Amino acid sequence: GLDPRPAVGSPAWDASGVADTGDAFFAPAPYTGAFGLGNWLDGWTALGELGFTTGVAIESISNEVPSFFALKQNYPNPFNPTTTIEFQLASAGQIRLAVYDVLGREVALLADGVQPAGTYSVQFDAREMASGMYFYTLEGNGVNSTRKMLLIK
Repeated sequence: GLDPRPAVGSPAWDASGVADTGDAFFAPAPYTGAFGLGNWLDGWTALGELGFTTGVAIESISNEVPSFFALKQNYPNPFNPTTTIEFQLASAGQIRLAVYDVLGREVALLADGVQPAGTYSVQFDAREMASGMYFYTLEGNGVNSTRKMLLIK
């Protein structure tokens, strides 16, 4: 069967490098979690071998379940070249977080998939983008929320 823990040495594995000491399913295995730094899919038995990758790491910043769906204002704003976008999910579900230019064209997809309820943070790097006004939209569980941000180079 597939071992659900991250592979030793993968970005999700804890720096302590605790070795497997018993049954693969029940052995304690410290790790930073699926939303660790870098490509969180790299090193996971099934996903890494299939070639799945992600360019953006979504970091869970709270274990508490929020009582409502919310998309917060990015910070800093204006920004150059990176900014942080936080959002809350009151229930698990399919979400999509995307950035659009003033003409409504999607210029970046920051998250697209199922997420558990919680509070999350996404780092957005606009190094390759032109200065100007952009909009970011979070869609999930039948709710949409949009905010604007300003990139100044």
